Parts: sequence; C-alpha cells; structure tokens
Amino acid sequence: MNKVLLTLWVLFTPLMFSPVAVAADLAGHHHEHKHVFVNPGAEKDFCSICGMHLAKFYNTNYIVDFNHKASTQVCSIHDVSAVLKQTPMSEVKSIQVVGIHSQQFIDSNHAFYVIGSSVKGTMSRVSKLAFADKVDALDFIAKNGGELAGFEQALASADDEFNADNKMIVNKRSKMMYGKGEVIINTQCDANKLQALHETHEHQADFNVGALKAALINDNICGNIRGKRLQMAALYYHDKVLTHQHGSTHNLHRALPKNEKCPVCGMFVYKYPHWATWLQVGEKVHYFDGVKDMIKFYLAPNKYGYDYKPSDYTHVVVLDYFTQESIDATHAFYVVGSNVNGPMGAEYIAFENKQDAYTFSVDHRGNGVFLFVDLLKSDALK
Repeated sequence: MNKVLLTLWVLFTPLMFSPVAVAADLAGHHHEHKHVFVNPGAEKDFCSICGMHLAKFYNTNYIVDFNHKASTQVCSIHDVSAVLKQTPMSEVKSIQVVGIHSQQFIDSNHAFYVIGSSVKGTMSRVSKLAFADKVDALDFIAKNGGELAGFEQALASADDEFNADNKMIVNKRSKMMYGKGEVIINTQCDANKLQALHETHEHQADFNVGALKAALINDNICGNIRGKRLQMAALYYHDKVLTHQHGSTHNLHRALPKNEKCPVCGMFVYKYPHWATWLQVGEKVHYFDGVKDMIKFYLAPNKYGYDYKPSDYTHVVVLDYFTQESIDATHAFYVVGSNVNGPMGAEYIAFENKQDAYTFSVDHRGNGVFLFVDLLKSDALK
C-alpha cells in the first residue's frame, strides 16, 4: 500500500526521487533509524521551501542550521540552494544531509556525493545523492553511473541548474497542480478564513509553503484535505495568490491590489500584471506598471510625495519576462531599447538569467544587457 501511495504522489509532484531505483539499490544496505524532523509545530512534516512531505523524500533531506535563527529542514539540495539565496553563508552554522545508506544525518562537508546517476533527483533533473561512506558511493556509481564529488561541487551544480530546474518545476506545477489547487481553494476552503490568513501573511518573506500547509490544517481552513490535495491547494494559493516576496519564486500578478495606481503615471497596476513591479519601505508597498516607472520613483521619490533614501527600500522586485517569476531587481539583467513595448511604451525588460537576457536582446533588437546599477545611471540609457 505504501508503494502505491508513493507512486501516486510522484505522478502529482514535479521531479521527485525514484523510489523504485533507490529501493533496488539499497537492498541489503538499509538500516532502521528513526527519522528526524526539526521544522516547528505542524510544519515539521513539510519541506520549508516547496512544502513536500519530508518523510516521503527523506533520502535527500537536509537540515540547515543558522547562527541566529531556527534551523530549517528541506527535501533537496535544490531547496538548499534556494535557502542560501535568501541567507548569506556567513549566517549558516552547518548543513547536514541524510546519507542514502545510513539514513542518518551527516555533515554535508564530510559526505561523498554521486552527481548525475541514472537515479532521478528530487526537485532537480540531475540527481545529487549523499553517502557517509566512500565505498558505498563507489558501489552505487558502479551500478547506477554518476560522478563522485564533494558537497561544494554538488551545491555548485545545484546553483548552476537552479534557474532551469525552477522553470521546469513551475511548468509542471502549472500543468499538474495549480488548476486543481484553485478548484480546491474555491470550493472546499473557508473564504473568510483565507482572507484573514492573506491579510496576516501577505508580506511575510518567511511564510513558506510548509507554513501555509500547517496553517490550513491548524485553522481548519479547508476541512480535512490532506496529502496531494493539500499540496495542490497550498501551492496554488502560495504561488498564485498569497505572496510575492524578495528572493522567492512566486507569481506576482494574482496578488496585485485593484485599487493600487502607479505613483509615477497614475495607471492601475493590476491591469498590467505581466509588467508589474514593486518596492517596499517598511510596511508600505508601492506598485508600478513597469521597470522604468519604478526606476524613476526609486531615484526621485520626492517628486511623488515621499521622502525616501535608497537605504529605506527593503525589497525591490521585478518580474522575469519569460517565467513571470518575481526576482530581486538588484540582481536581475535588463534589456534596454528592444522592439517590445510595455504599457507606457519603451521599457526595460527584466530577466533572472543572463543568457535569457542576451537571447532576448538579439531576437528583439535591443541595445544591450544592463545591470540594475546601470539603470540608476539614467543618462547612460537615454
């Protein structure tokens, strides 16, 4: 029965571990150890990044210990990469990983990794599996292929593949999760409780999918839904409705307030969701219908009635033109002078990936690819 349930879960969840391949390889090696979960309260069962059930993908679990905040547990090295994009490595005390054979957490720096075996990865097209013993890792390679590596190389590989894996994950979620999740949210969940949850957590960067699933359960917002139906509902609501914070992979346009006007041009921003940007100062969020207007405001907020300094901006967010994912504006790449216009005409087109920006610039006759700091030197772009 457990194998059947796990197989069904795989069908509804993107890029998961291959339980059949792993089970076959671990025959005679597996040791019984109690699973360890460190996420708080009702969140303990769920990955803090993607919300997947930690026990079902325990083979690739990680615990990231921080110097000044609580530890977090995730289900893959892809999610570790996501965590480290939000928290500088200087704030990380240690990173532990489950050893495939031992089923115990070990220091990732002491683990032996197999990269690129025939066994599928969790949240990644290329698997990166950890072993406590080098002999076990080499034996695994003999049976399943792959390359022996250390944690530093495995993490670098996850970082390099992060954008491509994210696009694939978003695509699979769009095809397999969001539609059904929307139906569940609209038909089985308490609208008043959802609104209260939205108002409480809309701008909390740390309100992840796991925390959302815990809230849906604890507050009895969606009745007794569990398993993959809970995951579908949580992913839809988290990615498409609730949040659009810095450093995460959330879709912005479904959360745009209908009464918000761009402070520069006066247009209603929600009418142009694919071009929307925003910046935050304290609890105040300013929305714009394009990067150019956001830059104008950023450089001279006093023209629009606000006495801000650049250091006051806590979050500055733009949308990747291809993926429509929210990204940190200060880390994005921008195509200037292309033949693609925004709501206000000529626009700066944002991309998370540098190669995407160069491809777009060539295809659409752009004047080049620029960084955020270049946009702030407006005279250089006229």
